[in-house]
Amino acid sequence: MKCQHCNQEIQEDANFCTNCGKPTTSQGALPPVIQQPENQQIQKTLLLLKPKS
Repeated sequence: MKCQHCNQEIQEDANFCTNCGKPTTSQGALPPVIQQPENQQIQKTLLLLKPKS
């Protein structure tokens, strides 16, 4: 069987891909990981580092 994410060959009974680490379809539906775009993370960091006037 091949990983649907990276196309690496994996074992039929694998729960996760040994190449990319993502769950296989046999693992079931998992909630997606929601990440903020990098520029929003940088903006929040800059706001935290900004000296208060």
